[in-house]
Amino acid sequence: MDGVVWFGILGPLEVTASGRPVTVAGRSQRELLAVLLLRANRPVEVDFMIDSLWPGRSPPSARRQIQNSVGRLRRTLVAGGVPATTLETRRGGYLLRVLPGELDALLLLRSLGQLLVEIGRLEHARPHLERAPLAGRDGDRRVHAEVLYWLGQLHLAAAEVGPAGSAFKDMLAIAEDLADPREEAEARYGLGLVRLNTGALGAAAGLFRQALALNRPLGEPLTEGRIRTALGILHCRNGQPRQAIGHLTEAAGIFDAIGIPLWSGRAYRALADAREAHGDRTAADAARKRALTLFTSVGAPEAADIAGPDADRPP
Repeated sequence: MDGVVWFGILGPLEVTASGRPVTVAGRSQRELLAVLLLRANRPVEVDFMIDSLWPGRSPPSARRQIQNSVGRLRRTLVAGGVPATTLETRRGGYLLRVLPGELDALLLLRSLGQLLVEIGRLEHARPHLERAPLAGRDGDRRVHAEVLYWLGQLHLAAAEVGPAGSAFKDMLAIAEDLADPREEAEARYGLGLVRLNTGALGAAAGLFRQALALNRPLGEPLTEGRIRTALGILHCRNGQPRQAIGHLTEAAGIFDAIGIPLWSGRAYRALADAREAHGDRTAADAARKRALTLFTSVGAPEAADIAGPDADRPP
């Protein structure tokens, strides 16, 4: 735990360093810290701080009071084990520098961004994810790798293949440097999706198989289900519906077992296409109906994309 700093602002204001609480005493210091944390990693002008701390009417000594409070807050944090570089003086104001894993609000931004990408709300996901890694690359690198993963997924969903590839490559570099097989599996899966989207099916298949091999000893069902869904889609595009059906049936079973209806729906939707390509219309219709039910149960926009089982079909 040495050197680990944590700021909590979503509930009671709290600070810990190396697992030990740092007591920020006094109303002025706590309010000042809250203002800085709400704008973490961004310069906060003194005028903004005055308006926040004394809304409507500020005392003539407001600037001096802020200067004194910042000095006391900095001494309190450093004495408690927080690095001295955390609270910086900037021209006209101050900046509180925190890493992605050191502030609960930044972790919430990442989680919100992840959820919004999953349900297809890309315009809302982008600001959450693009702000989450602003703290830089030198802190909790696993947290940064996870942010890169969801940025990559965001770019893919928005058809921004180049930025997606860059995000997944950066994630892979971190994973290999940390010798973290879980993050490496996710990064190779993401790069496989990039190759799949550009039509490089052979390269995509190799990356997906590498990801599966890395995940096998970990036994992460969600990761395996996602990879098998991607492999199923790949085989279907490559004119191999039998192989696609095998992967997608297994993926659907995994998602059903762990209770993730959104991903179950995606696996069944792809399975319907594979069954259709294999000439089994009855099984395709059943898979499509199952996907529609699952998407509808969670209000997923994909429900609107699924036609009825007999729509647009010749008699």
